[in-house]
Amino acid sequence: MDPLLRSRQLVSQAARAHSQGLLADTERLVSEALTLDPTDSQAKLLLGVVLTKSGRFLEAQKALEEVLAQDPASFFANYWLFTALRQLGHREQAVGVGMRALNLNPDDVQALIDVGSCLLDLKRYNEAGPIFKRALRLASNNPAAHEGFGLALQGVGKEQDAIQAFKVAFQLDPKSESVGLRLGTTLLSIQDFPAAEACSRAVLTEHPDSPRAHSLLARVLMDRSRGAAALEHAKKALELSPSDASTQVVYGSVLQNLGRIETAHSSFRRAIELDPHSAHAYFALTHNHKFLESDEHILEQMLALKKDPDMDRPRQAQLQYALGKAHHDLARYEAAMRHYDAANGLTYKLRFQDRTYNRKAHEKGFDFVRSTLTKEFLEANLSKNESDVPIFVIGMMRSGTTLVEQILSSHSQVGAAGEQSFWPENYSKVLGSGRAFNRSEAARLGAEYVEVLRAVDPKGRHVVDKMPVNYSFAGVIHSALPNAKFIHIQRHPVDTCLSIYFTPNRSRIEWTNDKSNITFAYQQYLKIMQHWSSAIPENRLLHVKYEDLILQRESTTERMLEFVGLPWEDQCLYPEQNDRSVLTPSVWQVRQPVYTSSLERWRKYEPWLGEFGELL
Repeated sequence: MDPLLRSRQLVSQAARAHSQGLLADTERLVSEALTLDPTDSQAKLLLGVVLTKSGRFLEAQKALEEVLAQDPASFFANYWLFTALRQLGHREQAVGVGMRALNLNPDDVQALIDVGSCLLDLKRYNEAGPIFKRALRLASNNPAAHEGFGLALQGVGKEQDAIQAFKVAFQLDPKSESVGLRLGTTLLSIQDFPAAEACSRAVLTEHPDSPRAHSLLARVLMDRSRGAAALEHAKKALELSPSDASTQVVYGSVLQNLGRIETAHSSFRRAIELDPHSAHAYFALTHNHKFLESDEHILEQMLALKKDPDMDRPRQAQLQYALGKAHHDLARYEAAMRHYDAANGLTYKLRFQDRTYNRKAHEKGFDFVRSTLTKEFLEANLSKNESDVPIFVIGMMRSGTTLVEQILSSHSQVGAAGEQSFWPENYSKVLGSGRAFNRSEAARLGAEYVEVLRAVDPKGRHVVDKMPVNYSFAGVIHSALPNAKFIHIQRHPVDTCLSIYFTPNRSRIEWTNDKSNITFAYQQYLKIMQHWSSAIPENRLLHVKYEDLILQRESTTERMLEFVGLPWEDQCLYPEQNDRSVLTPSVWQVRQPVYTSSLERWRKYEPWLGEFGELL
């Protein structure tokens, strides 16, 4: 038989074998065909595809490049060469080949998804977004396209839009563990705890032995102050995946929040043993104890890891915060500030890209509140709600609200609700920007809020809400709940601002990662608190200095208890013994006896304060 005719027959047989998934037979047949006709580009293409599918990427690259030398307009040769290069880790080169494939066939949905995913690997989110968008126009029911589009949106800081994309992907493929976990993790990152919990439980319904789903649910439950339940799922995750570093970190974090500091420490150390590249584990470890000279070897490991060129920006930021904390503890303050500067720069870029903080809008909002909610206006617009259950602990973040909550909730008649998002989410229903004050809505929200607190603690005489930013809405809250008490805790301005700068905050607050913006926001906080001091009766608003709480603990604690109408109880002097779950970045400090080392921290950083110096 003519060799060329026999070669074509073998290629046809190979194509049939390939369609049936018989890769070994396909390779055997095309190899035989190529011995008869070494120039057969169809045989070489089929060989390149089989080699790629078999994981022999270098051989595939050679075969496919030979095809393209003969036929550069072959979509399939370009697409499979892209796939082989991507698997070899040559992502930049792969993208170029992939884009060439898309130019040849712009409507191939799988190629669009794969090239978009490669762009995501390269963090080229702005380029990936339009590619996934095109895939969705061609195949709106493709869950992978929705997931990829969500990742591209997330990469440019559009978290809410990303969540919508992930939701659609999960609706289209409700059995997908990876999509469900991605959605749940993103919901957790924006602190939508009910939705994150529902999502993680949905994943567990389909995948009851998923360690990652149990870990996610543990994190959610921890954030919802359900420490015992969180520990149960963290333990289950650890049983299912004892050698996973991230599972060890979650388990340690739950223990940490429950006050089991030493056990948590062991878990974080184990995580580092399992994965010396885990920035999260180093962050958790450094924030679980005071760094000592004996920990120098851990510092060296972190400094070495910082040089890793493959570390993505989220892990870089975590590592920089960990390095800042370690250098601070070792009294190396200039180095500490250098790492905190790097951490904040990375965090801002991750969250907000090139967006700038709108100072005018911030100031205008507070000006509107001050001009509207005057003393006379509030007196004329008080609801008839007589509940005095809520105690609001307010102040600038990182000013000591957690310590006040721990002291008060150590009392037998006081429960703790943590940081409730109720008023930040609902205040605008009462006083939206430029809108008239809605008195009936304030009354309705007041009644609803008391029920929220009662769900947290049905029996306590009082329940503490320590959401710091409630200082912004104190007038609205006072109108809704005239008998509620506010305890305003104020710390030295520069110590507060340094603590904000040194502490990663999960909430996406645009002013928290820049010294100048933090200083501006602090000045606005002072103005609004000065206004509330004149607009809210003094028997409803108590001002407490953090420094007094540390240096004159007993008398200041007694003053707070008298203010809220509670008898003295000795256990209020020992907040570190309060065994409730604590959610604060400074959880380790909360578990220590009240200490003075946080006072006048600014003096150690005086040469590097920058704009914070304006507050001195």
